[in-house]
Amino acid sequence: MRFIASVGERKATVDVTERGHERSVTVDGVTFDVNWRAVGGATLRALPGAPAGHYSLLVGGTSFEVYVRAIENDGARQGGVRAI
Repeated sequence: MRFIASVGERKATVDVTERGHERSVTVDGVTFDVNWRAVGGATLRALPGAPAGHYSLLVGGTSFEVYVRAIENDGARQGGVRAI
């Protein structure tokens, strides 16, 4: 799956390849092996307008807590997938 991730003013192209709870995530051409799990009943497929999903990520032995939500398309579609 490919999408655009935004953090502040920075945007990055993200490609995700799934293998159970492990994924290969490529951010602007750099690949990471990531283990992630939904926390507190979050789903992996959020809809625009829905509350942010809460996830625990393990990347290179470092743990991260993240919140993700879908946003309405800003007109910049990539491969038919909305910005996340």
